[in-house]
Amino acid sequence: MIVSTARGDIGVLDHGAGPPVVLLHPLALSAEVWRPLLEATPGLRFVAIDAPGHGETPWDGRPFTVQDMAADAVAVLDALGLDRVGLVGLSMGGSTAVVLAGGHPHLIASQVLIDTTACYGDNRLAEWEARASRATGSARADQIPFQVDRWFSPATVEREPETVRRVADLFLRTGSEAHAAACRALGALDARELLPAITAPTAVLVGSEDYATPPEMAAELHAGIAGSRLRVLEGARHLSVLDDPRSWRLATDHLRTTLEGGAPA
Repeated sequence: MIVSTARGDIGVLDHGAGPPVVLLHPLALSAEVWRPLLEATPGLRFVAIDAPGHGETPWDGRPFTVQDMAADAVAVLDALGLDRVGLVGLSMGGSTAVVLAGGHPHLIASQVLIDTTACYGDNRLAEWEARASRATGSARADQIPFQVDRWFSPATVEREPETVRRVADLFLRTGSEAHAAACRALGALDARELLPAITAPTAVLVGSEDYATPPEMAAELHAGIAGSRLRVLEGARHLSVLDDPRSWRLATDHLRTTLEGGAPA
């Protein structure tokens, strides 16, 4: 559905009932990446938000930042009347979650950061500019093998071809220019200074074979967020919530426990 906010129309997948949890998706995908997980997870209200030019969120073609994506999420919360939520960010969505939770700690009751980072390193501008050029310089279909190899372990590719096809289709639906703009947004990000401001109970999850945001980046998040818990999932790759059932189970266990006022699981 489309939610009209102070920042414009934003695509949102609103599913379920219970304590509210905001979901922020990876680069070049959309809120729909979460749908099978949400449909199998009762007892929580999931509000999955589309980034600019991704899914149902319109985009005017102008550059945007990770800070803009965090501001869009705040605008959705305001439009829906939500003022204290759980937060789950995956990959690009996790970087956005860091900015959101660090800049608006009063809004976030619990957080899960999955396969993500607050900063892509010293060479991030050049590396992400190269990624942006590849996004616009190659046919979408030709980019799928590279993406699938990062997203999923070989075992998942063999065992769950329909999951792989579904995610690849979401990638194909995302325009190259929006993909490139999001690459540049990630290249410009350095949110490490916000980590000490995060007060929500935080779980940090990462696949041991995540080549996009490797365990070293997750360890930096863990070290910077007081009281956070870190779990490395052996054999999982970048979309660990779809690649390894342990990832989503750990995420929802953390949310249920902390949103109900208990200690982190």
